[in-house]
Amino acid sequence: MTEMTINQTEKTEQDNIQLPRIKFTTKIASGLLREYFSKNTGLVIKVYGRIGGLLRMTSDNNVINAMVSDWSATNMDIALAQVEEIEAQHEAALLAAGVTSGDEAGVVVDRPEPLEVDWSVNHPSFHVLRKVIVKIDEAIVKAENLYYEGVMDDIQFRSLQAQAVNVIGGILDRVRKATAPGKRTTKGVTRYVAAELSKHIREGGYRLEFFDVPASVREMTQEYDARHAAMKSLIEQRKREQEKRKATEKKSKEASVDKSQGELIKDSEVA
Repeated sequence: MTEMTINQTEKTEQDNIQLPRIKFTTKIASGLLREYFSKNTGLVIKVYGRIGGLLRMTSDNNVINAMVSDWSATNMDIALAQVEEIEAQHEAALLAAGVTSGDEAGVVVDRPEPLEVDWSVNHPSFHVLRKVIVKIDEAIVKAENLYYEGVMDDIQFRSLQAQAVNVIGGILDRVRKATAPGKRTTKGVTRYVAAELSKHIREGGYRLEFFDVPASVREMTQEYDARHAAMKSLIEQRKREQEKRKATEKKSKEASVDKSQGELIKDSEVA
C-alpha cells in the first residue's frame, strides 16, 4: 500500500443490497484526480451505481435491459470521446512548441505516490467506469508533464484541467438527469428510488434520456435515440407540453385583446 489510501466510507444505496461485492483498487497519479477522488469516491459509487441497479432490475425484459445497457455504453463513449479531445490538445501544444512527441525534455516531474482508491461495489458495470477513470488520469498526467516541462502555458493547462473535471462530472450528471424520474418526495425529503424509475420505464414506456450534451458528441445521443425510437421520449413529451402551453397562452392573450377591442368599440358607439 502507498502512503495514501482512500476507503469507501460513505454509506451508499449499494450497501442496502446484500450481494457479493467486487473489490478492486485504482491507482490515481494526477494531482487533479487525486484531489477529486480523495473527496468524492462515495459519491461516484452512489450515483453511478444507479445504472447497475437498473440493469439488474430490468434483466427480466430483454428490450428494456438492452436500452439501459445501450444508454450506459453511450454515456461512456461520450466520456472517451472527450478524453480524445484532451489528447488532441496535447499534440497541438507539442506542435505549437516545436516539440516532437517522445523527445527527451531533460526534466523530471517528481510526483507523490499514487493515490490508491479502494472500490467495493456490486455490479460489473463499474469495470467500464474504472477503465475510463484510468484513461482520464493518464490524459491529465500527460497534460501535467507538458505543463511542468514548459510546453504548455498556464491558460492551456487550466483549460485542460477544467475539461478533465467535466469528463468525470459529465458521466455522473448524465446519470443523475437520466434517472431523475426515479426521484420520490416523502415528508419533504426527495430521494432516488430505483423502483420508481423502473416503473417509469416499464409502465410508462419511456427510454432513458440524454439531456444537455455538448454539441461535439450530440451525434452519439441522436443515434441512441434513433435506435430506441419505439419507446417514449420524456424530452419530446416536455417539448409538446411546452408548445401546448405556449399555444394556450397565445390564444388567451388574443382572446383578451379581442375582448378589450370589443369593449373600446362599444364605448365609442355609446359616446
